[in-house]
Amino acid sequence: MRHLFLPMCLLLLLFAGCKKDEETEPLREFFSFTMRDIIVVGEKPSAILTPANLTDAETSNDHLRLTIKGTADGNESVTFVLKSDLKSLREGRFPAGQGNSMTILYPESGLTLQANDHYGSFSMEIISLQDSLLEARFDAQLIDASGIASPNFAANGFLRAIIRAGN
Repeated sequence: MRHLFLPMCLLLLLFAGCKKDEETEPLREFFSFTMRDIIVVGEKPSAILTPANLTDAETSNDHLRLTIKGTADGNESVTFVLKSDLKSLREGRFPAGQGNSMTILYPESGLTLQANDHYGSFSMEIISLQDSLLEARFDAQLIDASGIASPNFAANGFLRAIIRAGN
């Protein structure tokens, strides 16, 4: 029994000294921007990429479309829409004049701020697109179409999301 004690202690010491490799933390999916000196943050936005449908008579779906939706920490619903004439999404700038947009809906008041082809200004730049991971910067001047609220500026925007396929 004494002869087994030393090898058992060494074996126990060996296993105790082995440390499991630390797992890498999953990449955080979020969007953030500054508006009225407040930092707006939303976690885990959904990003759905819908291919162009050229098989029907409907012209509104003839473009590749990326729709990103999320809820910010103040319960605001934030939606981004990017359109492309290309067959796949790629890095680059997406200005509002090409059908791209940003919308913020405040559910408590029903107020909707928008930046699109008709109201305000919006620009998103995809700075990294690796596999399905999208990272982008954006800025917008958001307008309330009803005229109740004054224009709001979303500045220093950043977005990271995992793109999923839509139909």
